[in-house]
Amino acid sequence: MSLKQSLSKHIWNLRFLNKKLKLNWAYLKFSFVKKILPKRHTPVDFSHVKKILIVRNDKHGDMIATTGFIKALAQAGYEVYISSEKASLDIIEFNPYVKGVFSYQDKTLKALYRSIKNIRKMNFDAVIDLKYCRGVYKKNIIFCAFVKSPILIGFNKSNIPAYNVSLPYYELSAHVTTRLPPLLKLFNIEEYDLNYEIYTTPEMQENTVQFIEKNLKNDQKLAIVNPLGGNKSRWLTQQQLDSTLKLLMPNYQVVMIGQPSQLQNLSWPDSIPLFQSKSILEVVPLIERADLILTVDTSIVHMASAFSKKTIALYLDLTHGKASNPFRAEYNAKVTKYGTHLLNLLSDAPYINAQHPDETPPINHLNWSPNNPNADQLIFTYRSFSDIPLAEFESAIQQALEE
Repeated sequence: MSLKQSLSKHIWNLRFLNKKLKLNWAYLKFSFVKKILPKRHTPVDFSHVKKILIVRNDKHGDMIATTGFIKALAQAGYEVYISSEKASLDIIEFNPYVKGVFSYQDKTLKALYRSIKNIRKMNFDAVIDLKYCRGVYKKNIIFCAFVKSPILIGFNKSNIPAYNVSLPYYELSAHVTTRLPPLLKLFNIEEYDLNYEIYTTPEMQENTVQFIEKNLKNDQKLAIVNPLGGNKSRWLTQQQLDSTLKLLMPNYQVVMIGQPSQLQNLSWPDSIPLFQSKSILEVVPLIERADLILTVDTSIVHMASAFSKKTIALYLDLTHGKASNPFRAEYNAKVTKYGTHLLNLLSDAPYINAQHPDETPPINHLNWSPNNPNADQLIFTYRSFSDIPLAEFESAIQQALEE
């Protein structure tokens, strides 16, 4: 090992020690917070449960994956209320199975306080925390702890007294919806359909019809392309977009979707229209009528799954992404392993110490796969789409289109 490499390794080792100190300090701080949160009593009685709050303080895709669960509870006779971020609530704005909604914000402590104050105006018979269970989302836990309800249900929360029902979930490769049936069993629901459902308005449907009549010929198949994800690592490059459109255009009329402010850095032929939408729901009728959806890993994948549409979904495998610096890769692996175990102990130590589950961090592309039999999930082992060699990218798209 050269002097330069030895120095680099030493620097990354020091960074890891610094990170461990920060993680331990965060652990100690929340250990104190846990002690002052309201505690709930056990055992619990589900026989009087009628009004249920589902805490889904996440993004669009998370909410879409929850729609089947919402329907199952409502059809069993429960009143279902939802707490989530405003953008995510847009997905269920017209959902007939939702009794009421509460907007959640935690950008500042003041915003979190207001969210808690607002939710405490209601009394619920049971609260279900559906925030992703492999991690400690401190603000979300504090919010859930202060909701007025005798029952608070969560996953991997045996070490947090505010939760009096904790269900273990340490699946590594199963889709996230596999944790929903055990929840339904708590409410004696044995028959259910967890397929996604998204509801729109007649006006949205009509707008899509008019767009299609204007831009498509009767004999053309419609392909929707969404090149942008939630962060820039999941943005297609101009070359990748050019290649994708070249492969699609002989057989499809292509329509672009996405936020215009982000799409302005990309260009495409004038013959390809951009579908203008004021809200995320307005895209749904277009997806419903499409013959093919090609998209990076984002909520569009789950919208397509709601209609079992033929989909080519582009994912990054970040857990095995190629790192330019081997010492950085080693650092990332050690931080992930150490941080995961520490956070798991913080929320679920009794179960972990008794059962010793596999705590390997879940692989995103497996847990959040399309959940659609007509989807082809293309997984690229890179940390960013911009790192993927163009030939490798083109070959994967070509093969998916031929299947």
